[in-house]
Amino acid sequence: RLEWIDLGLTCARIEKFQTLPNTWVKRNDDISLIYGGNKAHRLAYMLGEAKKQGKSHVITLGSLGSNHCVATAAYCNFLGMKCTTLLGPQPLTEYVRNNLKRLIYYKADVRYINSNMLVGVAFYSWLRLRYPRAYFIGIGGSGSLGMLGALTPVFELGEQIREGELPEPDVIYYPTASNGGLAALAVGLYLQNIKSKIIGVRTGTSYIGPIALNTEKTVRNAVYELSKKLKALKVPLIMPEKISVPELENNYFGSGYGQLTSEGRAAMEYFKKNESIELDPCYTAKACACLLDQKQSEDKKVLYWHTYSSVGLNKEMEKINIDSFLFEKKARCTESSPN
Repeated sequence: RLEWIDLGLTCARIEKFQTLPNTWVKRNDDISLIYGGNKAHRLAYMLGEAKKQGKSHVITLGSLGSNHCVATAAYCNFLGMKCTTLLGPQPLTEYVRNNLKRLIYYKADVRYINSNMLVGVAFYSWLRLRYPRAYFIGIGGSGSLGMLGALTPVFELGEQIREGELPEPDVIYYPTASNGGLAALAVGLYLQNIKSKIIGVRTGTSYIGPIALNTEKTVRNAVYELSKKLKALKVPLIMPEKISVPELENNYFGSGYGQLTSEGRAAMEYFKKNESIELDPCYTAKACACLLDQKQSEDKKVLYWHTYSSVGLNKEMEKINIDSFLFEKKARCTESSPN
C-alpha cells in the first residue's frame, strides 16, 4: 500500500503571460509557504514511505545549491525528522549561497565532498553501512515513488485544461536534471490523452564518468520505470511502448552544471521585468531561454512548467553567515559568470 503524507500543498495555478502570445505558465513555484517547486509532491510520497517504515532519519544527495536537498531538509524539519545532505561542488552563485542558508536554517546535517563522483560513491556505499536505519532518497527524488508524486500536478493540468483555464498546449517546456519530473509529465499526459509535445531542456550533466545521468536513454528508462510501477499498482491502459518520450534539448546547458549562460541571464531579466517571475540560474533560466528562442509562431499554444520555489529567505535565514560554513567544509568553489 502506498503511503502519502499531507505537506499542505496547494494546486499550482495557471497564468497567461502578458508579453508572450498564446503562452501560459504552471506556477508550481508557490504551492507551499514552506518550500514550493517540483520536489514537494515527490516528498509527500517518499517521506510518507519513510514514516511507514518507521524511519526518522533521511539521507539524500545533490550539489551545493540543490533545490531537492533544500526541499527535503525543509519538509523533514516540518515533520520532525533528521535530514542529512551529501553535497558536491557547484559554482558559488548568490542562488547557491541562499540555498545553503536554507539548509542550515532547516537544521540539515550537511556533508561536503569536492567530487560529484565521490558523492555518489559515498551515498551508495559507506553511508548505507554507517546508517543502516536511515531512509535514502536518490538524486532529485526521481525514483519510482518520487515520480508517482510528480504525477499530481500533471493530473491537475488535465483538470485545468478540461475546465478551460487554458487550451491543450501544442508544446510544454520543462527544465530537467534528473529525469523524474519529465517522465511523470510524459506518462501523465498519456494517461489523460493529452497530445502536447514535451521539450525537456537539459540543465544537468549528461554523464559523470561512464554513468549516464541526463540522456535520451535515461529519460526513456525513467518513463518505463514509472510505467512499470503503475502497472504493478493495477493502473489500466499503461503501455510503455505507446508513450511519447520527451524531446531532450541539449543546446542551453552551457559550459557546466550551475553555470549561468548569457541566454539564461537575458531570460532572467526578461521574465522578472515583463512577467514578474523570478528564475534561477541553474534550471529555469535555461528552460526559459529555450522557450524565448523557439517561440516563433503566435498561433502555437505553449505552456512553461515553472519548477523553482518562490518562497524567499526569511529574516533569520538572511542573517546566516555561510562563509565560516564553507571554510569548515573546505568547499572549493568558484564564482559563476556567463559563458
